[in-house]
Amino acid sequence: YKCYCDTTEGSKILEVKKLTEEIATLEGKLEETKASTGLLSQQTAQLKADLATNKEVVKEAEDMHEKEMEELESKEKELEQVISQLKKALEVIAEVGADQTAQSSADHEQYLKGNTKPELVQILKEAQLLASAKMTNKQKDAFTAFVQAPFTGTYSAQSGEIVGILKNMRDTFQADLEATQSQMKTSKKAHKEYMNTLEAEAKAMKAASSTKQGTLGTNDNSVATLQEQLEEAKKTKAEAEAFSSSLIEKCNAKEEQYKKRVELRVAEEASIAEAVRILDSDEAFATFGGTRSGTTGNPKQDAKLIAIKTTTKTKSKGFLAMPPTSPTQSFFQESSVRRHLPLSFVQLARQAVSAPASPRAFLQQQMGEAGGSKLLSRISTLLSAGTPFDTVLEEIKKMLDLIETEEKADADQKAWCEKERSDTGATIEKKQTDIDTLESDIAKLTADVEDPTIGLMVQIKGSEDDLRGCIKDQKEETKTRREENVEYQKEIANLVQAEDLVGKAVRVLKKYYDKLAEEQASSLLQAEARAMGRVAEPPATWEDEYTGQSSDGNSVVSQLEFLLKNTKTEETLAHETEMKAQHSFEDEMDKLKDLEAKTQDSLSKLRVSLAEKQKTLREKNKDLEATKDEKKAAEAYLVDIKPGCDFIMGNIAMRTYNREKETDALTKAASMIKDTPAYKSAMLDKHIQGLGDCADVCQEEGEEKAGCKACLAGVSVPGYCASHPSTKGC
Repeated sequence: YKCYCDTTEGSKILEVKKLTEEIATLEGKLEETKASTGLLSQQTAQLKADLATNKEVVKEAEDMHEKEMEELESKEKELEQVISQLKKALEVIAEVGADQTAQSSADHEQYLKGNTKPELVQILKEAQLLASAKMTNKQKDAFTAFVQAPFTGTYSAQSGEIVGILKNMRDTFQADLEATQSQMKTSKKAHKEYMNTLEAEAKAMKAASSTKQGTLGTNDNSVATLQEQLEEAKKTKAEAEAFSSSLIEKCNAKEEQYKKRVELRVAEEASIAEAVRILDSDEAFATFGGTRSGTTGNPKQDAKLIAIKTTTKTKSKGFLAMPPTSPTQSFFQESSVRRHLPLSFVQLARQAVSAPASPRAFLQQQMGEAGGSKLLSRISTLLSAGTPFDTVLEEIKKMLDLIETEEKADADQKAWCEKERSDTGATIEKKQTDIDTLESDIAKLTADVEDPTIGLMVQIKGSEDDLRGCIKDQKEETKTRREENVEYQKEIANLVQAEDLVGKAVRVLKKYYDKLAEEQASSLLQAEARAMGRVAEPPATWEDEYTGQSSDGNSVVSQLEFLLKNTKTEETLAHETEMKAQHSFEDEMDKLKDLEAKTQDSLSKLRVSLAEKQKTLREKNKDLEATKDEKKAAEAYLVDIKPGCDFIMGNIAMRTYNREKETDALTKAASMIKDTPAYKSAMLDKHIQGLGDCADVCQEEGEEKAGCKACLAGVSVPGYCASHPSTKGC
């Protein structure tokens, strides 16, 4: 049972230890996979949100670009139409030879009246209609007068003015067309680059999302597998622990049962030995032989009963009994069958030996002093059972060797217990120190990772939020700047157009009112001449001078000039505001880009630090569990060796004392046995038996005489004496 208990218990302890390590490993992997899944889920959700934002930005950019291109294309079409009409008008004028700017001659004595082609008139009207937005009132009046009214001056003067206006308008619209086309080209290029950037970002985010989704799927499968393995390992460990606990109880009960059986067996052997001693004595035979219960009255039956008793007596001696035919018989057996011979010097020597104290009585006395020694009891039993002296002495020698071996074993056991307890105690103390250190390290690492205020998880979340906010701010800043720039372009276009219109209006009015002022001055001089009699006085109705709104004209011109000045000031302010806004935008974007880079770098470092600390934390937890298991194993080992070590440490002094008493008693018993007349007689009988057929010759002549020696050598006396002449009797 002990082999089974030790082997099975050891295997179960190893199995539980292995399962504990396996559970710790599975739990670590499970937590690691769950943490990875959580992080991947957050990242996937963020990528999904970023893709949605990217899609919205793409749509907004497309809409804005489409709207801008529609406006620019419409403007381009209008400009091309105007330029086409202006070119056509100039070509028609050139065909009729009215373009005096292309000739060296200044005058052509020709008039359009009656010669104006309907085609030219229609073209000029269409050109005026299309270019009216860029024409001043004076230019409009000049066109109207040129096309509809009869001329009062030469053709060259009026047509030259019209051609100049047309060419000036053509150049202006051509410049606007080139600017518009350049703006369209730039806008298309910028839009294409921006869309490529957004598309690349979306593609990268989709690839990352797909990869992370695949990893999430793998993690989900891993989590399920790890949970199943963990549950199975825990179940197996619980079953092993339950079996081990049950086994220990059964083995302890079995050990107590075995000890009780040993005690009963020893007591039984002692009782049987005592009963045999009593029943084996001559007195018992004599007593039972003289009673009716000891005999049947029938000689045949009595003989049979005696045979049964003799057989029983022989068997009851166990391994100590010798068969009746054994050459080494006890003194009592030998004396009962040995034939009587004439007294020899050996017998005389035997009778001269004084009888010492009984060895069995001595051993029984020493048993009490040696703590009820089983060894002494056994020797006493052997002596009581009539065991041959040689066997008893051989047993005593074996017992002395056993005592010496046991003494060495006890010393070795004591030294081993002291060393094992000392070494294991030091191991337990060291493991406890390691456990305290590991628990402290784990608490610190856990705080570093999970602290709700400054933990790495919180820092990473904050950095991720900051990064998302930074990217969002950049997008919003870019969107706002683009919208502001579009508004600026529109405002500048309106201001430039307003300046052009107001400037032209001012020039027309100033020219008109300046001419009117000259005419009024001429009228004043004529009035003075008439007053001085130099000129005849006209009729009273002659003075019908038209003054128009000259009184308010200068005021209007001043207001228009003030408006023009304010418009230019507003244009300058718009340019400055745009420049400041652009600079502010660039500065803000630089700050946001720098913040994004720093946040990315910080986030990368935080994630690396988190991964390292989580790895260290898993290793520390694994080391902690292993260290705890090692400490428990060491403590269990001390508990396991405690019974044996407590016994040897508590009883070694008494055991040493008892062994000393046993050794002394056995040595003295051997000496006493050898000093008994029976032993000496047995030794003499043994010696005589060794003489064989020469016993009578040797006893009669003496063993030192030539007759005895010649007989023992198997030769004649003369023959022996021939080779041994100095022998007595030769």
